[in-house]
Amino acid sequence: MPSDSPSLQLIRDILDRSEDTMPGQRYQDPAIEVRKDSKRPYYQIRPYVPIITSEGLTRKQQPIRLGFCDEMTMRDAKSQKQMVMATINDNKFLVQSQIPFSAVLDRYEEVRLPQIPASREAYANHIKNHIRPHFSFVGEGKKKRAMRMCDIDKSMVEAWLNQKAAIGLSHNTLLDIRKVLSAIFTQAQEWNYWKGDNPCWRLKGKIGGKTEVYNKRLPKADELLRFLGAIEDTCIIPAEGARAMAMTSISIGTRICEVLGLQPNDIDPESETIKIQRDWVRGRVGPTKTPESKRTRQSPGIAKELLAYARAKGVGPEGFIFGRPDRGGNPPDDRDLQHYVFGPAAKRAGIYTVGFGLRRFRGLNISWRMSVGGAQPLEAQKAAGHTRLSTTWLYTQNEEDRDRSHVQAIVDKLQGVPEGGIM
Repeated sequence: MPSDSPSLQLIRDILDRSEDTMPGQRYQDPAIEVRKDSKRPYYQIRPYVPIITSEGLTRKQQPIRLGFCDEMTMRDAKSQKQMVMATINDNKFLVQSQIPFSAVLDRYEEVRLPQIPASREAYANHIKNHIRPHFSFVGEGKKKRAMRMCDIDKSMVEAWLNQKAAIGLSHNTLLDIRKVLSAIFTQAQEWNYWKGDNPCWRLKGKIGGKTEVYNKRLPKADELLRFLGAIEDTCIIPAEGARAMAMTSISIGTRICEVLGLQPNDIDPESETIKIQRDWVRGRVGPTKTPESKRTRQSPGIAKELLAYARAKGVGPEGFIFGRPDRGGNPPDDRDLQHYVFGPAAKRAGIYTVGFGLRRFRGLNISWRMSVGGAQPLEAQKAAGHTRLSTTWLYTQNEEDRDRSHVQAIVDKLQGVPEGGIM
């Protein structure tokens, strides 16, 4: 940010003042002037607009064009003036609009990112590689200045995403970086740094990019048994521990970060329940991904097996069940598990497809919970710890045999319809 730009602390101090004490503040109703000294006469007003400088808040009179006289009447000019002055008379909004976006970005990384350990690394990478380079400055040469919150509108964001799509970013990556930018504006609103619209609103359906299509077919029961049997011992985790991880994810639908964060204290062997109350994400322990993810799950059989595994490995009540002795008892990295343990096992079992991982088992749990267990969608959502039901639907898939039986039932019913049709 240029040295002559106002600091975020200065702007925060100004915003924290009551509106009655903002210097020079008053309700303005400037007269409409007709400028006839131009080739094309136009209407204008000259209100005093609050400007943030490195010294503080000042007010400068600025001419604002309302429209050309040959395109609008005086009545139209008065209507346009009312809309313009509604914004100017809202002093706090104008102060907010001049906050440098990079300053809000710094604040977001300092305060908000540590609160989302499950997504912190991904968010930080998107900010570093995509958001900060594009939205830090505007203009070139002597006209280059820090981009302000008010400079970023929906058309700018849409054009930015189109540029990213043109250089080959996938549709899912574009959705992710849009989500991060939207989260920054949402947080700015909560911090009272921004009062305007979120420029990412309703852009989700307009994002292009290359669509990555993975084969998400759920493994059948016999394939699952082959996979579990194909897991081998590695320096990362014994085969017994890897199978326990997979069975936990399959049986109660946990995320891999939730499985890695499990401790013996989370398990009640009498009621056979498991409390999901923390995540382990690539070297850091933290709260669950969302408040809804903190939950207690019924786990007959699995709870006692996990405790038995922990005791056999000498894990204390507050140690990590799947901790590595060579890493001070800390759990392994999920990427190592995918690359060296679960991926190779899936290939040996003949069920590997691009994108295969423990998330596939989470989807399997959600789908089986509704198709085999008869759970209602809201029950499946609660069990998965999803904030939105729409997320649960993304994980839900029909098994081939069950889908076939549905179609066959329809065909059988149609074959029994008498000649002449259904009606």
